[in-house]
Amino acid sequence: MNNAQYQFLRVLAGDDFNNIMMVGDPNQSIFHFNGSSPDYMDSYFVRDFSPKIISLTENYRSSIAVLNAAKMIFPNAEYIEGTVKNGLFELLCAKDESIEADWVVNQISKIVALKIHDDIEGEITYEKIAILARNRYLFKSIEENLKKKSIPYYYKMTPGAVKFESMLMQIFDLAIRVKLNPKDDLHLQHLKKFLAVIDNSKIDLSKLAYLTTNDDYKNIIELAVSLLEDGSNLKSELTKYKQNLVVEDANEKNMIFNDIDELLIHWKNYAKKTDNKSLHQFKNAMALGQTHPMSQHNGVTLSTIHTVKGQEFDIVFIIGMDDETFPDYRAIRNGGIEIKQEKNNLYVAFTRSKRWLYITWPKNRTMPWGDSKSRRISRFLNDFEYSNISEN
Repeated sequence: MNNAQYQFLRVLAGDDFNNIMMVGDPNQSIFHFNGSSPDYMDSYFVRDFSPKIISLTENYRSSIAVLNAAKMIFPNAEYIEGTVKNGLFELLCAKDESIEADWVVNQISKIVALKIHDDIEGEITYEKIAILARNRYLFKSIEENLKKKSIPYYYKMTPGAVKFESMLMQIFDLAIRVKLNPKDDLHLQHLKKFLAVIDNSKIDLSKLAYLTTNDDYKNIIELAVSLLEDGSNLKSELTKYKQNLVVEDANEKNMIFNDIDELLIHWKNYAKKTDNKSLHQFKNAMALGQTHPMSQHNGVTLSTIHTVKGQEFDIVFIIGMDDETFPDYRAIRNGGIEIKQEKNNLYVAFTRSKRWLYITWPKNRTMPWGDSKSRRISRFLNDFEYSNISEN
């Protein structure tokens, strides 16, 4: 809940209605980037409505092993009394993300081959398994391995257009919106805010690039301006931009590369379906979810943690638990509430599991431009014991 939603609730209730029930978990507050805060429940709602407070402290979903692991994230969050199933929790380290993905997929094959287990109700199927990650770009090696093993899977996605992770590609997205609709004052103002441009006049997009002193911002806007209406130079211009990109922070550069690759995948899927291509139609097709390749909803679920909130699975794998991946490098840089939200995010991920929970992380990551970066375990997991995945 954010401020706008809470103020709407107050107006809706007015002075006549106090029969309102609010349910929530402060440890699962993970949408700070949208203005949400547990304060609206913990403080403002209590102040304005004087509710009777009922603490729901017993988890009826997860196994003992999963809850014990969650208690190491938030010691006061879970009560385990009365929990019946023992379950399973494992934390494992791989040499790199390729070996990590190989182990996860092989483990899924072994689990499904069991068919039944006392911890799990009914037959063990792919639909009872989820692989979760901090962001969607971590699934590349997983997806390749799932295809090799002919294991069905699908991405659980929020509807709408591509949501870019990197700031530069968020600026690019705003610039494209303004390019396609010069009367789009809302996104123009957002763009000016990103660029720290103080100018209330209506300004041409190409001229806007020269009002920023940041060369990276200038270059990405010029990229948007250079695109042709039919999108025929989209791939070539984005590829050239990647080749000339100079960003010191390897994590940020990696995110930009991944954002561009994701956009090009959507363009490829769009271009295959039409002979009359345009950037306008491309944006519309993305917004309607028509450019994503995964349409079926069966098999192993692949999902970011933000998207899977509120869901549950018998068996959960959380991949990519290396520091600067989870928690995200930007949260580490900014600290404060962002690190708190990342910790909440991990707690949400843990408690999606009903019975078995596997956590993996790679000691090395290969960047899109070929460099290998050594990694260390997430700072949230420093107190956990882990074992190494055998390469054989």
